[in-house]
Amino acid sequence: AKHGATLGVTALTSWQRSALTENVDTISAMAGKPDVVLLLGGINDLSPGFDAPATVFGNWTNVVSRLVKNLPDTKIVVTTTLHAGPGRTDSLNTNADNFNTLIKSYINDMPAAWSGHVYFVDLCDAVKSAETGVISSDNLHPDWLGDDQMAEGWLSVITNLYPSADGVFPSSTPLPSVSEGELGAAAQSERA
Repeated sequence: AKHGATLGVTALTSWQRSALTENVDTISAMAGKPDVVLLLGGINDLSPGFDAPATVFGNWTNVVSRLVKNLPDTKIVVTTTLHAGPGRTDSLNTNADNFNTLIKSYINDMPAAWSGHVYFVDLCDAVKSAETGVISSDNLHPDWLGDDQMAEGWLSVITNLYPSADGVFPSSTPLPSVSEGELGAAAQSERA
């Protein structure tokens, strides 16, 4: 797992985080031969003042292409980026929508080299709250309920890729009935 890496260079300069575009080859070599790679990225890179959606998308396609090349026996599941919640700027969600449109268009007209290697799930549509449109404790990163919804989205694709693996993946357990506010507070408490 490579958590906290950015896709773009502007965000790297601002946050002093490693850019996935710069070290995807090293990460691929260290990964060995994974069955599946999950790629979710973009929301931090799309923050106002950082990179434009087209630039982030260019970095995203670079990362996916290199994963396909470096890990030819691995199935790569990509997704849209998630929306930010209340308290974040509208321009961030506009940037996310533009980025997601580019991803969906590209997936619909996928390069031949990606066929049989790259699969898509739309987590932006899957991770939702009735009240805010996003499941998050900080209005940017998913909380427990958001993580659960993301896992269900990823799992729906993975189980279709491995239909003979019945019983390998546990069935999902419904979350206890709690309000999103309580869940958000619990997630914040756990992080602290």
